[in-house]
Amino acid sequence: MKQPGSKLRQSVGFSLLIAGSICVLAWMIGFLFGDRWWFTQWFLWLTGLILVPGGLLVFSGWKLLGRRWSAVALLLPLLGTIEYVSPRWNGGQVTQQSEIRILQWTAGPIGGVTDKYGQFMVGQDPDILIVEGARRAASSDAFRAWSDEHTVLFRGPFLIASRLPVIQSRTVAWADDILVVSLITQLPSGKPLDILIIDLPSDPAISRSVVVRNLRTLLKRVDQEPNMILGDFNLTQTSSVLRQIRSGFTPSWSRTGKGWGGTYPRSWPFYRLDHVLDRGPDSGVSAIKVIDPGFGRHRAQMIQYSE
Repeated sequence: MKQPGSKLRQSVGFSLLIAGSICVLAWMIGFLFGDRWWFTQWFLWLTGLILVPGGLLVFSGWKLLGRRWSAVALLLPLLGTIEYVSPRWNGGQVTQQSEIRILQWTAGPIGGVTDKYGQFMVGQDPDILIVEGARRAASSDAFRAWSDEHTVLFRGPFLIASRLPVIQSRTVAWADDILVVSLITQLPSGKPLDILIIDLPSDPAISRSVVVRNLRTLLKRVDQEPNMILGDFNLTQTSSVLRQIRSGFTPSWSRTGKGWGGTYPRSWPFYRLDHVLDRGPDSGVSAIKVIDPGFGRHRAQMIQYSE
């Protein structure tokens, strides 16, 4: 006859095992199906970190049930940590070369004093500045003094400033909460640098696959291939639909990123939602570095471009 303590031990063990298995199953759904469908995109936000508590729960459950190979479950937290970190971390340092520097930042609405926003932008001194949500910073003393040598443009929520001559700047599309802006500047060599700036809806209840399908339709209005596509995509680094936005364009971070790539939320950047898409090693993007301004909604990223 089993002792009451043995029954309690089994009940707790099975409960922990079930809870851990649910965590593992949730990660598998996100990993295998991602944001292809609305009902699976929620699991993608869990990331591999869900395997840390999941693995510990499975281990504890097996241990209480007396399973011999319970320690194998401890591989799950290791796997989850690797799966989470590997797409977001790249080693190496950004080399200071005579390249074009592009600062992209989803700052979000400015509340209160604008001076610190302007000082941050000026302090980075990019050749091209693309900031979403911080238009009021253009009125700060620091920004106005710095922008004397730049062309300053406003497109929707974007504040754009370029030291390079601007050939063209236009709003390609603004529909279904999707904003696409085309910016073409002239490089020192005389060649054009064609950038598509993207801002996609942040509402998590909207199907990511539908958003990208609508974006692809809007991008048909762009005749020539851009050098890069950048902005706040509100898609995670491991998103499958992120790689379907335009044929041949993939996230550049895995190849050119330096350091930690998370951009949101700014204080604890678990997710990389701001991306740079290009066509591979010959596209010109040579390095990307994420920068913490100390305020704002997202972290900024500095992109180095070489001709």
